[in-house]
Amino acid sequence: MNGDSIFLPAPPEITENPDYYRIKGEHGTVHKQAVGITLTVKVDDYYAYVYRNRKTGARYHVPFPSNVQLEVNYDESVKAFIFLMKNHLNVSEAKISEFLCEMAGGEIKVSRGMISHMNKEFSQKSEQEQKEIFAMLVTSEVMHTDLTTARLNGILKNIVVCTNGTETLYFYRDKKGDAAFKGTPVEFFQNTLIHDHDKTMYHYGSEHQECNAHHLRYLKGAMENEPDLTWHGKMHSHLQEINRIRETQGRVLTSEQIDEFEREYDKLLDLADQEYHDNPPSDCYRKGYNLAKEFREYKESVLLFLRRPEVDFTNNEAERCGRQVKRHMVNSGTFRGGTGHSAEEYCAAMGVLQTAKSSGENIYEMVQQVFQRETPKKNTM
Repeated sequence: MNGDSIFLPAPPEITENPDYYRIKGEHGTVHKQAVGITLTVKVDDYYAYVYRNRKTGARYHVPFPSNVQLEVNYDESVKAFIFLMKNHLNVSEAKISEFLCEMAGGEIKVSRGMISHMNKEFSQKSEQEQKEIFAMLVTSEVMHTDLTTARLNGILKNIVVCTNGTETLYFYRDKKGDAAFKGTPVEFFQNTLIHDHDKTMYHYGSEHQECNAHHLRYLKGAMENEPDLTWHGKMHSHLQEINRIRETQGRVLTSEQIDEFEREYDKLLDLADQEYHDNPPSDCYRKGYNLAKEFREYKESVLLFLRRPEVDFTNNEAERCGRQVKRHMVNSGTFRGGTGHSAEEYCAAMGVLQTAKSSGENIYEMVQQVFQRETPKKNTM
């Protein structure tokens, strides 16, 4: 860190007073710091002599570097700042341009077009990271996945989230169902999937854990709408208690505990059957009744976490990643363009950024390094 060392002399009434003496050694000096930030604009002026051919009149100058092709070019430090303001902090393009101009004393004036281009450039230059993350997700022992909504030109679309808690990828999709998961790690995944109760997910993976945070919310809703019944309140407490005990034991349960938890689970569903027999669900509200049926049919997927310490009780990992998309939508309102390219570029860029954050990398340095690369040439064959 650069800065000045500023000595604060004592006043004469102290230094000239014989009742005072200066303390020596370790405790003889007091230090305090004032930290500030200065934005320094560094401009490299590239120039080359121009030559003319006497015979043909052709002009020549030495080619400029690939990153200096326009009249004014911005390096990776400016691009990383803009990229993180836009995607990590969800600042609008207009405010980014305004803020950067003010911070630089008017010396940096980036256009909205340049800002909107950042995701495209970053996604192109980080293709290798995207492939590596994809491979890590496909081979994960456990993967969380979720489907969240986004808008393209104001029309509702979908974004698939795939994460193992460290590596994360996002995929823009026009449709739901199997079409949404085509080309994502979910399509090729052969291990345990954690997800919300989306029956499409049962087409993939080998085992499934449904999100019990959703189940707890649904149970609470049933408790409020069916106050005369008791099964859903008892099931709500039972699932919470199972998870509490599991976490206090390092996620490892004995076979006796598992058997007891499952017996109580079945007993509460028998209670639900009896209560709905005595109090049939109304046509206006059948969610509690349907939830009891799902709990019985999908018991293995509700309670898989009992036997698998590496399996989470909820799908919160994917949902936390999905909130980043929600925040972006609040800021931008919608992706724009005649195609979904802006959304696809955002998703590709955000997967690399989210993975770097989860891995503990310095995201500013990582983004700078990506922007330093040459833009890959497209294969025209």
